[in-house]
Amino acid sequence: MSATADNEVLKVSDYKLKSSEQHGKESEGRWARAFPEAVRSSNEEDWYDHIDFWHGPDGVDIKGRKLPEQIWLEFKNVNGNKGWMKGKAKWIAIDFPQITGFIRFDREEALDWIRKDLSEKGFPYTDSSKHTYKKLYTRAKWGKSDLMTSVTIHDLSELPSFLYIPWSEIDIFEANGKKDCVKYVHPQTGKVMVFEVS
Repeated sequence: MSATADNEVLKVSDYKLKSSEQHGKESEGRWARAFPEAVRSSNEEDWYDHIDFWHGPDGVDIKGRKLPEQIWLEFKNVNGNKGWMKGKAKWIAIDFPQITGFIRFDREEALDWIRKDLSEKGFPYTDSSKHTYKKLYTRAKWGKSDLMTSVTIHDLSELPSFLYIPWSEIDIFEANGKKDCVKYVHPQTGKVMVFEVS
């Protein structure tokens, strides 16, 4: 959707909101089946601390389906409050049906890494959703107060804490078997990339 005036409000369709919410619930269900011992967080911990499950003292924030070429890292949410990259979760886990599993990484490690990368480049900015790769992006022109950037699955795989976690056997069965790779076009180089799990 393109803005026709500087103060036009960006509207998200009811379908997209419901679809996103449904994907999130599906991803949380998959995590719970993969880790039956995990304890669900309270609503307050979910909303304010960005924690969906507890594994002992460590919280994990589950993210629903993402594109391997455009994984959003959120610093501020649409209301200008701290985004999930600045939450209290120890781990971020992103659900990838394309590889019938999650990728998990340490939130603080990822935050330090992307801050350093953006700083070294002079904190480049864009207001185009098509050119967000390792640039600060906001939808302020549509009345939003968010701040984020995007990276690829290969970028995150370089973090020392990165780990692939397969779905439960029942979820893999329902997905018609294990999938072990995902292809995408790199947003900067245009090169076809293949991410494989071992």
